[in-house]
Amino acid sequence: NRERSGEMVTRKIGNYIKEKGITITRIAEATGISYQILARCFDEKNSRELKADELLLVCRFLEINPFNFMDVA
Repeated sequence: NRERSGEMVTRKIGNYIKEKGITITRIAEATGISYQILARCFDEKNSRELKADELLLVCRFLEINPFNFMDVA
């Protein structure tokens, strides 16, 4: 069962923000993405993956290139 790339990227970003101690509230306030959406993306079930525009906003906030979270062949 292969994980889709969007799910994998969302999971990696979720792990990164947990490791760095960055709160979903802080990301929501800085990006304008609702807390509820981010909470669903970064919950234990990864119930929702980040959309492209959300991914870019979160990565801009984190000051990280989105490609750092992708497995590029």
